[in-house]
Amino acid sequence: MLKILIVEEDTRWQRSHQRDLSDRVGGKILIIKALTIQKAEEHFVANPDIAAIVVSPCVCPCNIQGQPVVSALVKLVKKFRKTFSGPIIVATSVHFQDWRLKLRYAGCSHKSEKSDLPQELSEILRI
Repeated sequence: MLKILIVEEDTRWQRSHQRDLSDRVGGKILIIKALTIQKAEEHFVANPDIAAIVVSPCVCPCNIQGQPVVSALVKLVKKFRKTFSGPIIVATSVHFQDWRLKLRYAGCSHKSEKSDLPQELSEILRI
């Protein structure tokens, strides 16, 4: 079973991704949900066998501990990249192309529209 860490603060998107991925690939994956950057870091450490990571910049709150969300996610992706060589996918809506670009430069290997994530992830992981 492949573990996928999804860093997404919007619980509606979390549920949607889980439902759509489960429908698409059945019991081949285990989704680990992180609603905060702190939880993402904790899950990452606790699960060294993660197959893929999805990061999704959110609109609200626009600041985490005084820094813009995208800056906090850039730091997170760079931290992941120190030890993780698997796919890191940035998933955004079409309106946040600049955030997507910043996260690609930080170390995300793939990009996806949020609505296309289940299909993109299936293709990336070949499941």
